[in-house]
Amino acid sequence: MKLSIRSTALAFAVALSGTLAAAPASAQISLEGRGSLQYPTGDFGDGAKSEAGLGLDVFFNVSPALSIYAGYTRDQFGCDQCGNDDGWSTNGLEAGAKLLFAREGSILPWARVGGVWQRLEIDADGSEANSDRELGLQVSGGLDIPLGEVLSFSPAIRYQTWTADFEPVPGLITAEQEVSFLALDLGLHVHLGH
Repeated sequence: MKLSIRSTALAFAVALSGTLAAAPASAQISLEGRGSLQYPTGDFGDGAKSEAGLGLDVFFNVSPALSIYAGYTRDQFGCDQCGNDDGWSTNGLEAGAKLLFAREGSILPWARVGGVWQRLEIDADGSEANSDRELGLQVSGGLDIPLGEVLSFSPAIRYQTWTADFEPVPGLITAEQEVSFLALDLGLHVHLGH
């Protein structure tokens, strides 16, 4: 799985660089900030509990149907064994493409697919552990609902998955933790240059 994600990320980076090179100088730029509520899935859901997250992305509109984005995201999780101030968090970079579909009235449906470069941080019972940064997959779908000419409300459902690798502990093998979750994202999208 790790090799497949890395190969996909490399192919995506090559395609993205070609798209950027072909983008017109007048390509529109926009920003999106979002808050989110997560639902951990798979093995990650056995220990992690839903909390909240934040993200900020920059978008470059390269055609009427395609934007590329890059940004930063941080997602917080509680855990069964954690105290009130303890928990797990993921943070790192994200990048990808946003496909824009035909408008339904004034509402613009869209889908995003991209990669993440994330780290898992664990803080529990006075102990801290940080994984190496690893590549993963991110997909989401949502709507841009206009609130004027410049601002849109952007609700979405996002899925994110990757595997966190921790440094070996003497006498033990390298620990791995699959990280996967669904998120309800509530964003505000600001179109610059209007």
